[in-house]
Amino acid sequence: MTAYQGIGRPDLTYAPVWTGAPSPIGLAVGPSGVAEMGLTHALAAPVPGRVIGASGAPALWYRLAGEPGVPIWPRFTKLMRHLTATTTSGGIGTATPLVERREPGG
Repeated sequence: MTAYQGIGRPDLTYAPVWTGAPSPIGLAVGPSGVAEMGLTHALAAPVPGRVIGASGAPALWYRLAGEPGVPIWPRFTKLMRHLTATTTSGGIGTATPLVERREPGG
């Protein structure tokens, strides 16, 4: 789950005009995502991850915003590339065939 921030008013409303695209401020990866990619791989990300939740089924929070002078979108892109990289289990976001492909006559 990605959390975004956008320009708005103090009362949480916003003007019906284009104010720019919202920026990601953080990314959470739930226990199933962490289990799929492996905790070691998830913690080796280019953005430091903070373990949250139960120790038996950890989730991770990656804070993207808050460092002055550090652009957010390149950090987000690097983080997503790392998290979706192919691993021995196929990687997050990769399709796994439901049926084994067989050669004709085999």
